[in-house]
Amino acid sequence: MYNRSVIARAACSVCAHILIMLILTSCNSPTKPDNYTVSGVVYDNNNQPLANAVVLLYESVVMSDENSQMKSLYPNHGASAEFYLLFDHRRYQPVAMINADMNGEFILKNVRRGKYNIVSMKEDYGLQYRLDMMIDSSLSDLQIVINPLIEIPSVVHDTYSLVDNRSYYSVSDVQVLPEGRLIVGTGVVLYMNPGSNLDIYGTLQTDSSASLKISTKDRLFSYDASEAIERFESVTFHNQDSKSIRNISIDFSVLGTTFWYGDGSSIENFSVNAFYQGFAAVGVSNFSMKNSSVNGSSETIRAGANFENSNTVVIEKCHFWGNVNGLLISGTPNATVYNNYFNNNSNRDVFIAQDGSGLVHYNTFRHSNTAIYNFRGQIQADYNDIEANIGVYSDKVDAWFSAQFNNLNCSQYGIKSRCMYYSSPIVHLDGSRNYWFTSDAEEIAALIYDRNSDSVDDVNYHLLLTVVDYLPFSYSPNPAGVFNQ
Repeated sequence: MYNRSVIARAACSVCAHILIMLILTSCNSPTKPDNYTVSGVVYDNNNQPLANAVVLLYESVVMSDENSQMKSLYPNHGASAEFYLLFDHRRYQPVAMINADMNGEFILKNVRRGKYNIVSMKEDYGLQYRLDMMIDSSLSDLQIVINPLIEIPSVVHDTYSLVDNRSYYSVSDVQVLPEGRLIVGTGVVLYMNPGSNLDIYGTLQTDSSASLKISTKDRLFSYDASEAIERFESVTFHNQDSKSIRNISIDFSVLGTTFWYGDGSSIENFSVNAFYQGFAAVGVSNFSMKNSSVNGSSETIRAGANFENSNTVVIEKCHFWGNVNGLLISGTPNATVYNNYFNNNSNRDVFIAQDGSGLVHYNTFRHSNTAIYNFRGQIQADYNDIEANIGVYSDKVDAWFSAQFNNLNCSQYGIKSRCMYYSSPIVHLDGSRNYWFTSDAEEIAALIYDRNSDSVDDVNYHLLLTVVDYLPFSYSPNPAGVFNQ
C-alpha cells in the first residue's frame, strides 16, 4: 500500500515547483514601459512653426476629497464641476519642460503614465492649454496651435465680442459704458492688468453656452510657482437692472466682483477665489445668487460673499468654503439663505449683521466654528444640518431668532443666546423640535446658553432677558440640510 504522507509530500513538492515556474515565467514576460515620449510641433495662428516656444508638462488638477464628495452627493450645488478644476500654470511647478527648436519641433522624454496638462507658450505672444491628456503610450506628431493674445479696448462704447476659445488682455482699467455691450463666447479668458479694474455700466452678455475666466496678467509667461503673483483689483457691475449674468470664473483678484445698485438682476454659475472678499452686492433689490462658489476670502470683518443695505435677496444652492467668514448679510431685510453648502470657513459661515433679517433654512454646515451668527438681526433658522462648535448664536441688542427642526451636532453649544432688550419682560425664544444627537434632556440643556447660563454679576445681566425653549425635541434626525433639485 502507498504511504499517504509520502504522496502528500510529493504533491506539495510538485505544486511548489509549478508555482516557481509560473513566477519565473511571468517575470520574464514583456511588460508595458514605464516611460514614454511626447513629441510634436508648435504652430502660430497662420499655421507656421513657432520657433522657441516653451512646452511644459503639468500633472492634472484634481478636486479636493471634500469638494469631490460634496459635488458627488449634491451635483446641483455650487458652480459647475469644471470651475473647481480650473487650471492656471502659475500655481504649479511643471514636471517637465522643453524649448521647441527653430522649426517648432519638441520632444519630451521619460514621461510616466498618467493624466497631464500640456502648456505651450511664447512670451509676449500667447499661450495654449491642452488639459487632462491621458498619456499611456508614446505620442508623436502632436500639433499645438498658439493664438496670439488680443488687447481688449480700455473703453467699450458699443458692441464688442470676445470670441470663442481666445484669450484677451488689458493694459489698464477697462470700462464698458452704459451703451456698451460685451458679448462673451465659449472658453474665453481675459487677463487683467495687475491692480486694474473692470467696470461694467452697460451689458455683459453671457448666454447658456458662454464661459469667461477673468484672471491677472502678471507673470503670465512664468513657470516658477514660487514667484509671487500680483493680483488685479476687481470686476464691478453698476446699476444693473433685470440682468442675468452667468458662467464666470474670477481668480487672482483682490476684491472679486461687486454689484452696485440695481433691481431684479441675478448671477448664476459664478466661481470666485479672491484674497479679501469674493462677492459683494450693495444697494440691490430683488437680487438672486444661485449655483455659485466662493472661497479664499481672508477678510475677518467682511466675508466671502456680502450683501449690504439691500432688500429681498436670495442665496440658493451655493457653496462657500475655505473663507474666514462665508456669507455676510447686513442692513438687508427679507434675505433668504436656502439650500446652500458651507464647509471649512474658519470663523463664521452665515453672519447676519445689524438690521439683517430673513430665513436661513435647509443649509448644510460642515467643519464649522460658528455656523449661524446673528448680530442684532432677526432670523428664522429652520431645517439646517449643522456640525459645528456653535450652531446658532444670537448676540446683542434687539437680536431675535427662532431655531426649529435643525440637526445640531455641536461640541460647545447648539444654541447660544445673548440677545439683549431694554425694559422688557423675559423673552422666550423657540428652539424646539431640534435633533441634538441625544435624547437626554440634561445633555441637551447643557448645549443651550441663555440667561440661565449667565452670571448675575455680568454688567449686562439686566439686558440678557432671553430663555431658549427646547421642548419638545426630536428623537430622530430631522429632514434637514441641502437636497438636490
